[in-house]
Amino acid sequence: MRGRDTLFGPEIQALRAIIEGGAPSTAQPGSLRSLDLEEAYVAAVRGASRLASRVPRLVIDAGNGSAGPMALRTLSALGVEVDALYCDMDGTFPHHHPDPPVEDNLVALRQRVA
Repeated sequence: MRGRDTLFGPEIQALRAIIEGGAPSTAQPGSLRSLDLEEAYVAAVRGASRLASRVPRLVIDAGNGSAGPMALRTLSALGVEVDALYCDMDGTFPHHHPDPPVEDNLVALRQRVA
């Protein structure tokens, strides 16, 4: 992210070049630690959600993007019945890119909902 915008296209390729090139950082030395935030995220969403007594059923199409597995985990924790389309991560995006504003990317979702 950059502010409220998502990096994509040439911008994300420029970031990739920086990462792969090992460009020196001008930032102050710091530290690195790994945190598993998935459980905390699911708990926060569960705590903030107020679902009706009737369990909703949803169809989601993650387009093989990175949000798919977390969406499934979170919705399952909420008791939502999920019909998943392309929720396994695959950076080659074999079905379509995870970009819902593009009409062509909604074909499988529309068919499943219908």
